Amino acid sequence: MKILIIDDHILFAEGMRFLLSSCKEGIETLYAENFEVASGVISQKGPPDLILLDLNLAGVNGFTLIKEFRNINIWTPILIVSATDSPSAAKVAIQKGASGFVSKASESSVLLSAIKTVIKGEYFPPQEANQMVVSAEGEYDDKIASITTRQHEILYLLSQGMLNKQIANELSISANTVKAHLHHIFRELNVHNRTAAVQSAHKCGLL
Repeated sequence: MKILIIDDHILFAEGMRFLLSSCKEGIETLYAENFEVASGVISQKGPPDLILLDLNLAGVNGFTLIKEFRNINIWTPILIVSATDSPSAAKVAIQKGASGFVSKASESSVLLSAIKTVIKGEYFPPQEANQMVVSAEGEYDDKIASITTRQHEILYLLSQGMLNKQIANELSISANTVKAHLHHIFRELNVHNRTAAVQSAHKCGLL
């Protein structure tokens, strides 16, 4: 089984390679720090059985890379391994075509479980994200219920510092549509600017 690790933090990638090679025989781990290198590796070695993709690579959003792989007809299952444990990030990842999402803060057993699940063709939802959503109580329940899936996506991209035009490009919608969604988000979260919206979303368990 071939697993391609795409992560621009070499020490983390090396640790993951060691973990995978020590836990199961017959695993060939490949490494790339960006999409260009990954494409070259795939051209030389053939499509891997699984791609482990960091969400925040230098200069590019991991969601974009999911789309890029599909554009070049690479349909290998992709498991996002990210420094964030945001429920919104997990939802966006699945919607963009990933087969699962794991926080880098998870124990190694969680990562291995996720790999086994995704390899079987199933989805792996993050336990941490589910717990965060479930734990939001009382005054926050109505706010969470009032935010749509699209607005979850926008909130996450907002938290990554993206401007309206960048969000529009990422989600393939118009800038005016982004503005309309932000207006709804601000109203539901009872805030008046982007920074306050992100802070409130964190408090509510939306991020």
